[in-house]
This record gives sequence, structure tokens and C-alpha cells, in this order.
Amino acid sequence: MIALVALLNLALAVLVGATLAGSWLSGQSSGWAGAAAARARVTARRAAALTLLASVLVLWFQVAVMTELPLLAAAPAVVAVLSGSHYGLSWLAGCIALVLILALQASGRRAVGPAIAGALVVFAVSRSLVSHAVMDGDLSWSVAMESLHLLLISAWIGMVLLAGWVVLARPAGHAPADLDSCRRYAATLSRAASLALAGILLTGGFNAWRAMSDIDQLVTTNWGLNLTAKLVLVVLAVVLGAINRWRLVPALMRGPDSDHACRRFVLNLRLEGVVLMLALIAAALLSAGSPPGD
Repeated sequence: MIALVALLNLALAVLVGATLAGSWLSGQSSGWAGAAAARARVTARRAAALTLLASVLVLWFQVAVMTELPLLAAAPAVVAVLSGSHYGLSWLAGCIALVLILALQASGRRAVGPAIAGALVVFAVSRSLVSHAVMDGDLSWSVAMESLHLLLISAWIGMVLLAGWVVLARPAGHAPADLDSCRRYAATLSRAASLALAGILLTGGFNAWRAMSDIDQLVTTNWGLNLTAKLVLVVLAVVLGAINRWRLVPALMRGPDSDHACRRFVLNLRLEGVVLMLALIAAALLSAGSPPGD
């Protein structure tokens, strides 16, 4: 179950990151940007399909756990949960949002960005409505902050993974237009990651404050220890991101040896991505447990 939740979180992050990367690159005219945008769009379609599949599996496993039935025998219970429970209705809203995203992606139209963004918001809210945040009510600040936190952390992780493994996996070469597109993309990525991080710290701080009554619970409860591990990983990722923003991106912008600067940038992005994927596993462990404040 924890592995499936981690897979769902990872697929959502890649979907958000690929959607952002495709949007940033599609408006540029260079050959490198066009090819990178195409790779981002393909990645987004695959990530949307994987997010939907993982969401279905999470629902099925969750129902099997709740009913204490074998996985195959839980199918009738899944139908009952979908038709007659808060969990099921929330899940259905998220499922419809994912199906809409897949349909919009398949349409091939360029002006579907706002609709996809709206569907991603709906899916994030649906995930929050089946989390611990719903204890304060469907229309509570807790649900709003949890939804925003999920979107922001998905954006941060997705941006890093897409940059390191998809967009910048193929160097821009030496054509001036391609180099300019690559540098503009790196600058946009750096600014967006910084903004996402600021929001993550705000929403994450709120969520931790709501979940715990005492800071000692960070080290005296299993849930708190998982949160502490996640925080350590996030801090490490922040350090790697700071190296990108203050050292590697400026070197990429002004350095004559753009190939070397790009390789260093990609290597650091991939290392940051690995750390963030470990943080996703910690987040899955958190979702599987109960906060000490609940």
C-alpha cells in the first residue's frame, strides 16, 4: 500500500512537472526547445495514465484493507465504497479529473493548459479529501492547505525530475538559438522552484502545526520520526537547489563552456531528484499513519 501511494505521488509529480515544462518550452522557436517540449508532452501523457492506474490500485487496496478481504474478493466492496461513501465520492472526483486530463492531452490542442491546470487542482483537492486533513471538514483551511502543499511539492519534484532526466537529457548544442532557449528554461526552472519551495515551507509548516501539539513529538512518535526524516531530506534537497540557483545556473548563463556547465547542472538536478524521491517515500509513510494530533 505504501509503495502504491509513493508511486501515485511520483506519477503526479511527473505529470505536474511535465505539464509545466511543456508550457515553458512550447512558446520558444528553437529546434532544441521544440524537441524538448515534445518529450515533455509525451512524458505528461504517460504520467497521467500512470497516475490514473496508481489511483485505481490505491483505491482497491485501501478497500481491501478496510474490509479485511482478499484483493480479488474486494471488488464488490469497491463498488459500494464508490457509490455510498465520502472516500468513494472524493476518489471519483479525482478520477474524473484525470480522465479529463487524458482527453485534453489526446486532443493535441495547444490552448488546453488552463483546463489541465484546473483538473490538476481538482485531483489535488480530491486527494486531500481522503487524507487526515479532512478531519477539520471538507471546506476547512486544513484541506485547502493540504491541497496547495500537494500541488507545490508535486511541482517542485516534477520540475527537477523533468529537467534532469527529460528536458536537459539531450544537450542544447552550440546553435545560438538553442543555447538561448536552454538558458531561458534553466532560469525559469530556478525561479519557479524557489517560488514553489517558499509555498511548501508555508503550507508544510501549517500542516505540521495542525498535526502536532508538541515539537517533542517529532522524535517521540513514529509519525513524528517519519516527518523528521522527510524534513531532513527536504533540507538536503534545498541545499542542492541552492547550489543550482546561486552557482550552476549563473555559470550556465555566462560561461563560455556551456556544455560543461550544463553537465554539472544536470548532474546536480539528478542528485536532487533522487533525494526528493526518497522524500516522497517518507510522505507515503506519513499518509499511512495517524498524526499524534488526530
